[in-house]
Order: sequence, then structure tokens, then C-alpha cells
Amino acid sequence: INVKKPRIYVKRKTRYGKAMEIKQKFVYTIGGISAKKIAYFVEASRTKTNSIFNSLLYKIETRLDVILYRINIVQSPFYIKKLLKFGYIEVDEDPVYSYNYSVPYASKVDVKLPIYAIKRYQHEFEVVLRRKLVFIPFTEYLEISYATFRSIMYTLPDDDTTFYPFDFKPNYFFRLY
Repeated sequence: INVKKPRIYVKRKTRYGKAMEIKQKFVYTIGGISAKKIAYFVEASRTKTNSIFNSLLYKIETRLDVILYRINIVQSPFYIKKLLKFGYIEVDEDPVYSYNYSVPYASKVDVKLPIYAIKRYQHEFEVVLRRKLVFIPFTEYLEISYATFRSIMYTLPDDDTTFYPFDFKPNYFFRLY
């Protein structure tokens, strides 16, 4: 008996599918910023005369909640907002209460954990590091000290100094907006 094998179709991603995948990875990596807010940042960065991508990165990567999420002291955007609400986050030794605060160039961001929570956060952080569940992004514009829970932004973020754990293609990303 001559039987033909069934044809196997490989589903290929369209340009829109690739763009959506990059957008979802980008939103997950920066943590806590909604897609609607990113659309607002994209529209605002299109009005700039220099590189659209660099101005978008500057707007997103200088936000206080993104910096705190990237240094991995607190694992959840919810807890970051809670610490900000109670004034445990300081920028240049001044307490900051707004999570969308834009951190200026060459500023020190300190996380002053409450006394009752220091041991818990340190223990959680050590367990996560031991299990290698944390992704510590190497960004060339941030200097991070886990002993003092401090981060210093010493250069401005751009496409060369910002690291994303996936192949970030701006041309696919900007197709959606």
C-alpha cells in the first residue's frame, strides 16, 4: 500500500508576531510598567530630534521603579511601590515617594529597609542568589552594591550600555506603536 505521509506545517511568526514577542519580553524585563505607559513613552520619544530609541531608553531606564527592579533587591514591583510609599527609598539622601520619579545623572539610590524587614529581605535575597533564580543584569550605566543596597547611575543609558536578555530589535518594537 502506497500511503503518503501527512504534511507537517510549521507555523511561522509574522512581523506582528515577532514584534509582540519582543514587546512582551521588554515589558517583563523592565517589570511593572504597563504596555499603555510604554506606548505613551514611545509617542513622547518620537517628538525628539535625536534617536527615538535612545530617548525611549532614557525615559524608561531612569525611572526609579525600573532601577530598583533591575538591582534585584526586591523581587516584585508591588513591594517596590510599597517601600516607596512609606519613604524607605532615598535618592541622594532625600526620601522619594513617587515610583515614576526620574533619577538624575550621577545620583545615589539607597534602599533603607525597615528594621523589622532587613533580615527577611536579606534572607530572601541570599536564597534567591543561592538558587540562581535571580537574573542580575549587567548594565554599564549602573553601579550596584548589595552590601549597602545602593545603586549609582554614573552614565546615561543608551542602546550600547543597556543589556536585555533577549535579542531586542527596535525596528520590530516600534512597529507596534
